Amino acid sequence: MPIALSIDAGFGITKFTHRSGSGKGSIEFGSFPSVAVPIVRMPAVPEVTRGRRSTVVEYNGNAYSVGPDAHHELAGNMFARDLSGDYYQSDIYHALMRGALSFMNEDRIDVLVLGLPMDRFDYPTLIEALQSHYTGDIRIDGARQVRIEKVVVHPQPFGGYIGLGRHVHEINLAAKGFPQAKLPEIKEAKDLLELSILVVDSGAYTLDWLFMVPSGHVRSASSAANNAGRHRIIRQIYDGIKNDLEEAPPLSLLLDIDQAELLKKSIRIKGRAFDLQEERFQSMIRNATDDSIRQMIEHIGSNIHRVDMIAVVGGEPDHAAAAIRRKLPEIPLFCVPRHGRNPAIFTNLAGFQEYAEQLASLAAQT
Repeated sequence: MPIALSIDAGFGITKFTHRSGSGKGSIEFGSFPSVAVPIVRMPAVPEVTRGRRSTVVEYNGNAYSVGPDAHHELAGNMFARDLSGDYYQSDIYHALMRGALSFMNEDRIDVLVLGLPMDRFDYPTLIEALQSHYTGDIRIDGARQVRIEKVVVHPQPFGGYIGLGRHVHEINLAAKGFPQAKLPEIKEAKDLLELSILVVDSGAYTLDWLFMVPSGHVRSASSAANNAGRHRIIRQIYDGIKNDLEEAPPLSLLLDIDQAELLKKSIRIKGRAFDLQEERFQSMIRNATDDSIRQMIEHIGSNIHRVDMIAVVGGEPDHAAAAIRRKLPEIPLFCVPRHGRNPAIFTNLAGFQEYAEQLASLAAQT
């Protein structure tokens, strides 16, 4: 049976699929922060990690700790992320990819689907480079490697579009809140093909959007905005805390601020508690998100009048969905829930996985 898997190594979170079960017949989803912490091996010093969930990978002569708990090794102004336009060519990206491959725990993968932001598809050489780099024998560390037979790269919100098929019931419920649109009932996933859907992917660094009509995607109305994702929100909160403290907290706390905001909890920094639900912080979040959505609407232009429904996916879709409600209250909106059986964080990945399995099935028939 062909092995088909997928990875979406975004700026903020690396998502991957892996096989599980005794016969490895079922697919599960995993993720970890897109943080690759450079490490120096010190075998003479015993590690006390209490079961820390991380793994060590090697790339370009350097070792990195990656995984769900790797960010606990951050200190001071160590950031261990790459939020530049060169991220998908960086050592950090390739370390994260090897981390995902490590957690997949496969010796061979027949089809691997990868995701990139929409605007990266303006650079075909990047697509070709990724396909070439991850085809063949990929060394994970000094002892492990995996052979990958075929690599396909797709826009991240394209995976989100396919992944909407898992949310038919929820989409119908959301449509009832917009009776003026008179959207037809969606009985099965393929019915979504008859609608003109704007997929909005709220990521860590980019805000991506893909406009799909029954005949396919509208390239002129699909793109991405940089510095328009969640990191912009977190950075503004960080700056607010910095002003209160009258000094700059270590950059390694950005991830802690991110988690506190997601969980709607206070965060303590230098002995002082900051309630991120306070209006001043919420105002920062609204202003940052409204500006990102404004950029999207301006790019889409008059095509916004053709949109039947907006679907918001991504690791933290709620703020983007709220901004869209403020800017475009009349257009039917569906925001994939952050929690539940098919959470928003994995919508793109679910679509990629479905596509990978279709490709593997077709290859097996030839």
